[in-house]
Amino acid sequence: MFYGEPYTVSLQENMEPNIMVLAVNVSDGDFGDPNEIIMTLEKEKFGYFKLLKSGKGQAQLVTTDKKIDRENQEILDNGGYYTFYVKATEALKNHTLGDSTLSAITIMVQDIDDNVAEFNKPTFNLTIPENLEKGTALPKLSIIVNDKDMSVNSRYNLTLSNVKNSDGVFEIFPQFGEGRTQVIVKVKDSSRLDY
Repeated sequence: MFYGEPYTVSLQENMEPNIMVLAVNVSDGDFGDPNEIIMTLEKEKFGYFKLLKSGKGQAQLVTTDKKIDRENQEILDNGGYYTFYVKATEALKNHTLGDSTLSAITIMVQDIDDNVAEFNKPTFNLTIPENLEKGTALPKLSIIVNDKDMSVNSRYNLTLSNVKNSDGVFEIFPQFGEGRTQVIVKVKDSSRLDY
């Protein structure tokens, strides 16, 4: 029998190792001379957690040196939740294993700002005609910026750098992005596009 279930914990990603996040208490449901209980983790396939025995029928769920990653595809696909199980098995007096039962542990992984925004390509090269009108988007330019973090942690500013006297010739839209953003570069001052 598990006590205090269902087990649900909210944690930030990238926690330090050996942090206790949950106490698990279990006992043999039989009266009289109860059997010893062996606890193990089941389907915790990423190695983010381990169980440390802390007493008879007691264990602590602690973080390992493998840091929890909210951007892990399986966790992302589950809306930021990571579920695995703790298994309690009776250790019988004749040194064999008896009945067992499972209890789910659900970790709600909170995002931190641990990713930088990335462009879809490292460089963009194109040729444009000198007669583009003001406000015209640069043709054949496909810029996408993506930040894998969530919500406010995925926000970023977009600016153009003044390279080779280009300041004021072009403008960028939008100037702020969040998550995945398509970027457009437009002509700001067409008089400066003079071959």
